[in-house]
Amino acid sequence: MPAVSGRKLRIKKGGTAVAGARTDNLTINNEPIDITDKAALGWRTLLADAGVRSIDADVEGVITDATFLALAVGTASSLLAAYTLEIDGVGSFAGNFYLNSFAVSGEQADTVTFTANIQSSGTITWTAA
Repeated sequence: MPAVSGRKLRIKKGGTAVAGARTDNLTINNEPIDITDKAALGWRTLLADAGVRSIDADVEGVITDATFLALAVGTASSLLAAYTLEIDGVGSFAGNFYLNSFAVSGEQADTVTFTANIQSSGTITWTAA
């Protein structure tokens, strides 16, 4: 996966951040969305008009939560039931997700860096930032 620099993304469970990441783009409703565009009109219109049926994001970041790390490395594709993806300036996407192609890229002290692909599973609820 290429280096990702974009917007901050937090992976949350029960309102608590379990991983922090960054992403440059998302695929929402099978439509590639460049979220680095500061104007944001395109993806805001898409989200407001069509609603969110699916989301797919390539991310890289850090994990400090041992339970989430164990889940992430446990299988090739782990179900993240009732999680939230919170993206600065975009909003929050709540629902069930699959954590795919997870790879640890480094460890230091209690922090693990990773790259991953996250895909929705079922209904996703979007709340604007």
